[in-house]
Amino acid sequence: MFRAFMIALFMLGATAGAFAGAATGQRSIEVSAEGVMDTPPDAFVLTVGIHARDKDLDKARAEVSRRSARMIEAAKPFPVDRARTFTSSFMIRPIYQEQTIESPLHEVTQTIRFTISDVKQSENFTTEMVKAGATSVESIEFVSVKADDLWEPARKKALENAKVKAAGLAEVLHQKIGLPLSIKTQENRESTTLGCRWDPVGADATAAAASPDNVHLVPPANIKVRANVQVEFALLD
Repeated sequence: MFRAFMIALFMLGATAGAFAGAATGQRSIEVSAEGVMDTPPDAFVLTVGIHARDKDLDKARAEVSRRSARMIEAAKPFPVDRARTFTSSFMIRPIYQEQTIESPLHEVTQTIRFTISDVKQSENFTTEMVKAGATSVESIEFVSVKADDLWEPARKKALENAKVKAAGLAEVLHQKIGLPLSIKTQENRESTTLGCRWDPVGADATAAAASPDNVHLVPPANIKVRANVQVEFALLD
């Protein structure tokens, strides 16, 4: 009985090995393809800084608070996206001079990230924020808040392109493609397009902002969402 069991086990292993060999011997073709969806930017993101220095910490904090309040008030006429507008950093730093620990100079810095939903107002908005009290422009970005909705169409387009590409290559070899054997995806998110970067020099940029030539934005290009796939298709006679 034991001998019969061992023979049956051997036959089962041989059958499994034959199936594995058949699967390994499957003729196939593997291709890479890309699907691209693009959309115009629908939001403008401006990150500005407010910097103040004083030996009196309370005076430095009050100056930053005053400028911040003026900027928030100046932003009200614009289509501000409140869910995406916030203080991104706040810092208080004592500065000791000439290796002394007495009477340090205090630096207070607040960084605010504004988002407005009308990219056509980006230049005016930037100028008004500097006039209202920003002492530096940290970054300017054009983004699409709807970019996530483009992932599925981009993946679908990538798979369609892969099928067309594989079929074309197989036709050259007088073959046809069958069902896909494996699919791998690799996504490359391009969710922002930079407009420009402008950093005023000096503690107070209000005077610099008086001339509109100091802030001039280049119109942004469309934002692209790319989905890349690798697909292996079976080859048929």
